[in-house]
Formats: sequence, structure tokens, C-alpha cells
Amino acid sequence: MLASHVMTKNVQTLPDTATVYDALNLLVNSALDDFPVVNKNGQPVGIVSAKSIVHHAIPDYATTNFLAAMQAAPDIKSIYKKIEHIVDHPILEVADTHFTTVKPTTATSAVAAILANLTGDTHHVLVVDDAGKLLGIISARDILRRHLKNINA
Repeated sequence: MLASHVMTKNVQTLPDTATVYDALNLLVNSALDDFPVVNKNGQPVGIVSAKSIVHHAIPDYATTNFLAAMQAAPDIKSIYKKIEHIVDHPILEVADTHFTTVKPTTATSAVAAILANLTGDTHHVLVVDDAGKLLGIISARDILRRHLKNINA
């Protein structure tokens, strides 16, 4: 089985000219967690998630080690305030620009292995053609959904 067999097509994207507000609006009004950011040629240049926005709003000092040692965290109001200050900023300020892409002919088993080892703010792999244009997106759920359809067939 290939990536093209399990990918979600007709992916909702954000243009690279979008703002953080555009992403927030899309994220809170959608059941989806991640949205690719694409340039005018349809090529992904980033991926934005609720996690990437929150990650951007958390102060640099608030690391896991600090939080464990101090048993404290930044006040949620300060996080909200930081988000309010960046709503008009370009989406690429908060988007993860280090994302994984595969070709539609990549084996699904390879995609599953990639998904199992992803780090960062997204849990998706983007599927692109030879020109780098976005064709689809794959999550671990997509792979499981396809397998369940085969079991029930």
C-alpha cells in the first residue's frame, strides 16, 4: 500500500500570507488540529497547529525542567496576552517550518514509521508531488482508518 492510498486529499490549507488570527479562527472552528501553510504555487512552507501557537506564546524560561523544579508555570493570562499581541503577525512566525514530506509512492509502512518518530508541533506527514506541490496529508489515524476498512471488508 502507498501513501496515496491513505492520504487525506482536498486538504484545507492556509496561504503563506495569512495571519496568526486566520489560523486561530480556522483552528477553533474546525475539528482538525493542523493546517499546512502553502505558497502561491501550492507548495507547503510550514504547518500550523494549536500546539505551535501555544508553543510560541509560552515564555522561553518555561521549560520542562524549570516547571518540574519550580512547580510553577506562567500565568495563563500572560499566555493569552502574548497570543493577543501576535494575532496580526504573519502565520510563518508561529508555523513549524520543519515538517516531513513524502511522495505519493512512498510505502505506507515507511509513512507509519515516520509518523511514529515525529517530533515537534505536528503529528502529520505532508504528501507532495515531484514539484513539491501539496497533494495530501497523512496522520496515524488515516493509516488505522484504512486498515479498519480492510478488516471490515
